[in-house]
Amino acid sequence: AVRAVGGFDEELRTGEDVDLVWRLGDAGWRCRYDPRVSVRHEPRASLAGVVRQRIGYGESAAALHRRHPGRLAPVAFSPWSLAAWLIPVIWARRTWAPLAGAAVLGTATLRLRRSMPELPASIVVSTVWRGSTATGVALARAVRRVWWPLVVVAAVRSRVARRVLIWSALAARSPGVVLDDAVYGVGVWRGVLRHRTVGPLLPRRVSGRPERRSTSNYRPSP
Repeated sequence: AVRAVGGFDEELRTGEDVDLVWRLGDAGWRCRYDPRVSVRHEPRASLAGVVRQRIGYGESAAALHRRHPGRLAPVAFSPWSLAAWLIPVIWARRTWAPLAGAAVLGTATLRLRRSMPELPASIVVSTVWRGSTATGVALARAVRRVWWPLVVVAAVRSRVARRVLIWSALAARSPGVVLDDAVYGVGVWRGVLRHRTVGPLLPRRVSGRPERRSTSNYRPSP
């Protein structure tokens, strides 16, 4: 299977494994993670080595975007989940903001229930709740990893931008995670400038309703 899709792309120094897995998927193969398998490797021996590694990983985003447009968006969101988070963040001092965010999620739940009546109500509620939670986590990570240079500049004058920075940092739950994401973001921006593409910086909109996926075009690995 690996030979059939051309093997690893020798032009990529990082991200070559991601590229290979995506090309295998496009060719119809199913790639899965097996938690029973342990793979040992030598970690970087110094902090400088770790920093260079993380920057390199971030820099691969632009090269991967050129090969697979749209697949490496910093966050994929539905308009409903995005609105449910942005309203309380932007209008944090308004007493109605949390209620407005909850109303958005309630409306999304009713819409999903109406469009997919075959689903149990508990599944509908769980789907909307999990989707909204995942969007919030992804947005916070995107701020720390990719958008932080823009948000930092905006924070000089914008109270909302400062609030977004604080919220994203608190969501990390660890200063080490914040630092790791910021270093990775340096690499992302280096790749963006090097390859002259803003693709890795742009979010991707997704449908608010679950997709009915077909696996008929997949064949199991031998």
